[in-house]
Amino acid sequence: MSRIFDVIVVGSGAGGAAVASELAKRGKNILVLEAGPGVTDRRLGGMLAAAVSPGYYHRMALFSRSVEGSIIYYTSNLGGTTVFACGNMIRNREMERRLSFDFGMTGLSPCFDEAENESSARPLPFGSIKGFSRKLMEEAVGLGYDARPASKGFVDGPACDGCGKCILGCHRGAKWDSRRYLASASMGSATIRTGTRVERLLSDGSRVTGVVVAGKEGKEQIEGGMVVLAAGALNTPVILQRSGIESGKGLLSTILVAFTVPLTGVVNCRAKPWLF
Repeated sequence: MSRIFDVIVVGSGAGGAAVASELAKRGKNILVLEAGPGVTDRRLGGMLAAAVSPGYYHRMALFSRSVEGSIIYYTSNLGGTTVFACGNMIRNREMERRLSFDFGMTGLSPCFDEAENESSARPLPFGSIKGFSRKLMEEAVGLGYDARPASKGFVDGPACDGCGKCILGCHRGAKWDSRRYLASASMGSATIRTGTRVERLLSDGSRVTGVVVAGKEGKEQIEGGMVVLAAGALNTPVILQRSGIESGKGLLSTILVAFTVPLTGVVNCRAKPWLF
């Protein structure tokens, strides 16, 4: 069945959730579509719980490879990668200056101020830095470097206990992620649907008019006055290509070198789990 919304937001990560929150505040009729499942804090913080059981990581991560054979890790869940990111929020004021000067993108500083306030970005307490990270910082300071804790996004309530498992999700709910934006949006005029994968965009030949989705009830068409495509760097181009829209060629990605540790090993800031 087709239903008309003011705006359809595809993806519930940092970009999609922020857009949904802002539009919901303005009373727009919003539909947020997320391909993955919802996330509960009690299922986070452990490798097996976060990656295997709920299936947040796509195809158990290890088996998701590019055509060249490189392993590609990405999550598919409500809140997107923000739930499983380290939560670092380091503001690059030099980049702000260059964007304003070179490209005429003025007025960015207030936007960054707002983002910092909403995420309660602040330096990680030194007492929460443990193990190798703490030793590295102490040695760097001893050598005369200006080594300081990075800023992270926090929420009011439970405090960070320094477990070092940020990339497995925060089981305490202390780390900020875009589910906070989604909670705000759902209290407004937004409807959020998980387990709903967008296959392609609908068009009348001159403009996008909606999306074709696949979910538990099969395929359906959903109409919208506007579609915001924020399905991530890997999925957004695929949706565009399926819709007959040019999306460029090639992919720029960050190379991650991970150490191999036993499944029974302790996952903390000193070693990366083999799955990631």
